[in-house]
Amino acid sequence: MRVRGWSICVGMVMVLVSSALALALHGQWQDHYTTAGGVPCCGGHDCVKAHVRLLVMKSETVMVEINEVEVTIPAKSFHTSEDGSDWWCAIFPDKPPAAWNTRCVFLAVGS
Repeated sequence: MRVRGWSICVGMVMVLVSSALALALHGQWQDHYTTAGGVPCCGGHDCVKAHVRLLVMKSETVMVEINEVEVTIPAKSFHTSEDGSDWWCAIFPDKPPAAWNTRCVFLAVGS
């Protein structure tokens, strides 16, 4: 029984380490992006992979669909993803997508 418990513990540590590495790598390319208000788009835990579709692009605003929810954001808060994935950067990532809860959206080219 001790060996099984140890294996589970080692497995959990591996998942945490790989998640931290993924976040660290993910943050590198996004570090220079900001919202329309000049606030950094992402912190360590507020950007999540999402399904994003561009619906309407105007000079001042962009309407996107984030996980099947339509959201209108400032055009300067909309960016092209550099890693082939769509990302939604939220103020409160545990809340659903909404204009008030969106810092930035990153759309993968070809999405």
